[in-house]
Amino acid sequence: MGAEKLWFWRRMLATWLDFLAYSLVFVIFVVLAFGSRDSIRLQGFGITTSHCGPVKLDPSVLAQGRKQMPDVQWNQAALCEVSSFGVARNRFVRLARVDKGTDDVIRSVSVDVAVDDLGRATKPFFLDWIGYLGFLAAILACQTLSPWQATPGMRLLGLRLVADDGGAASLKRAALRLLYAGLLWLTIIAIVFGPVWMIAAYGLTAWLMVPTLLVAGTLSWLVWRPCSVKRSLPLAPLYDLWAGTRIVRTPAPAT
Repeated sequence: MGAEKLWFWRRMLATWLDFLAYSLVFVIFVVLAFGSRDSIRLQGFGITTSHCGPVKLDPSVLAQGRKQMPDVQWNQAALCEVSSFGVARNRFVRLARVDKGTDDVIRSVSVDVAVDDLGRATKPFFLDWIGYLGFLAAILACQTLSPWQATPGMRLLGLRLVADDGGAASLKRAALRLLYAGLLWLTIIAIVFGPVWMIAAYGLTAWLMVPTLLVAGTLSWLVWRPCSVKRSLPLAPLYDLWAGTRIVRTPAPAT
């Protein structure tokens, strides 16, 4: 079964709407369940705001910074606060070493040390990864267990997930689809940010990004539209082809 379109913007908007709604519910749950405990917090989940300012360093913060990077002598520090939806806070001190070399290239390294309300170093348990896993589980449940075969965002935008034969997608196919999509897009992201890190860390020429972006763009196109290379393939992203799934429009109600 093929799709008449790939619905790129509908897919992106549906995913954004789903994550926005889910992350708000998750943040509220964390606040209600754990309050303002320093031992359990979110690094920054959903819509976040942040600001940094001057800080009076507690010795425990410097000690923690030395543990993370023992050979670095820090010359800058700032107290930063990240707020998730304005209700969940994460406080940390950013220690940095900033130097300007003889080639006029500024190089810097930094570490973040979580602190409590008194500015002392602490080691909280961050719940963000549980939130992301829960989001993936919610997607799978909505796409395979709901009668609409869609997440709320997909249903709002008239999309649903089906098997390549037009029937309901199984949990296995939906899970494989997420796995394949994650691996493919993470690979492309790594291809881009690898050279970015090398440029920042070693002062390499920014022209390195030209071939990098060309390669990443080509791979992205091949993942999104493999039928542009092999005409016999259905109109579907590579991960949908591998998993045996399709994203299609929801049929209009009969009149």
